[in-house]
Amino acid sequence: MTTYRKKLLYTLITLVMVVLMAVGFLLGHLFKSYYIKTFNERIQNETFFISTYIQEHGGIESFLEKGKTAKLTPLLDSNLTILSTRGKYYTIRHHPMKYLKAMPMSFAR
Repeated sequence: MTTYRKKLLYTLITLVMVVLMAVGFLLGHLFKSYYIKTFNERIQNETFFISTYIQEHGGIESFLEKGKTAKLTPLLDSNLTILSTRGKYYTIRHHPMKYLKAMPMSFAR
């Protein structure tokens, strides 16, 4: 009788482990696909925003000359790489530490 119980217990434990692993893989895949979808949508929205902004404010040369990049990169919290139709590319770097130094670091009340 004890061997029957042991076999049943081992079988149930194995079954529970297999089910938990399958649920883990399924949830991992769902979260990964949701994250990738959300990331791609954000990239598309930011690209549309930047291209519209540049077109409305006089083109790429005007955008780069007037220093508007300094206002735009902290807003998006990312670096920008812009490809022109002539084959040139421009990289605008965002330095978050520069802006963190200007912020007050005291949170005490």
